[in-house]
Amino acid sequence: IQGMTTQALHLLTSFKNCKYEFIFTNLNTKNFRHYTSVTGVFRAYMSTKIYREIKLRGAFIQYKSLITLPSEIISSSTPGVWNLSTEQGNVGTFLVTNIRIVWFADMNHQFNVSLPYLAMESVSKIK
Repeated sequence: IQGMTTQALHLLTSFKNCKYEFIFTNLNTKNFRHYTSVTGVFRAYMSTKIYREIKLRGAFIQYKSLITLPSEIISSSTPGVWNLSTEQGNVGTFLVTNIRIVWFADMNHQFNVSLPYLAMESVSKIK
């Protein structure tokens, strides 16, 4: 590769509070398939973050309604549910879908949370 121009795949990653950097290049300077394959799959993966990650204060509530994801079905909608994550608590609407649980405050719809089932470690009832 010395003295030749080639394309490289540069990856920045992290695992357990450590950051890693990888650079991959192909000895065949005319073959860029590894680069285009990884970037295409990564873009698709990033577009599905809402299905996997907790989202706070997101733009998924509009006019007191959930903006549903493709194939998402709302199973139940319960008004008057308190979110006790702050000292005084807030009353709002609690939604259960086939993908996530969503809660939003009645007084300010921007105060909300989307909790995908993929991000949940456990579910229990407090007495």
